[in-house]
Amino acid sequence: MAALPYYGSYARFQAHSKKEGAALLGADNIIGAVCEIVFNTDKSGHTSVDICNPFGANIGKIQGKEAEDLLVCKAKGWTMHAILVCTYYSEKPEPGNYWGEVALVCFPNDDNATSFEAFTVAVAHMIGEGKRVEVDLAAKGIEQVIENNGSWLPSGRVAKLELEPGTAVIKDHMTASESLIEMSRARNKGCLVGGWLFIILLVVGAFFLIKGLFGF
Repeated sequence: MAALPYYGSYARFQAHSKKEGAALLGADNIIGAVCEIVFNTDKSGHTSVDICNPFGANIGKIQGKEAEDLLVCKAKGWTMHAILVCTYYSEKPEPGNYWGEVALVCFPNDDNATSFEAFTVAVAHMIGEGKRVEVDLAAKGIEQVIENNGSWLPSGRVAKLELEPGTAVIKDHMTASESLIEMSRARNKGCLVGGWLFIILLVVGAFFLIKGLFGF
């Protein structure tokens, strides 16, 4: 892990079980969602690095180098975010399991934290559109984020994974229906008004259709 005032990387996570992983199919786990990184220590003293979605559900565990890097970030007291990038299902090893990728964005709680929070939101939006934005920033990229108050975004993209036979992509972008769900959750008035107008038009259309068919 480089000695920079920022850490970014793509990481894989594994659902704790096939049963729990099935939740990744639902609307609570939308691509582009900014998730929380949680550290759980068992009785033996081992600490797991878990991901919780915006609704508090534990969706899986990060392992390997990225988990170790996140433990270092935790020790430094940094803010840590995990953006849901893609979810998969693999048949092997049996009985099969769900897993996925997240983009990690971690930074100190200093005067520049607001810029990196804005950067996180902007990256999440692009990931929701299916764009695998590079988050492993060099010193110049970190400067750009700070100088532009988080509005700057890297042009680099992370290549899609080469999947083995028996593995399928579940989600790699936010669908139109999920976008509507997100807007309704945010109590977006335009979405609600548009929804009611659509329902009214359907009712009116059905009325005239029935009137034409039955002549009343």
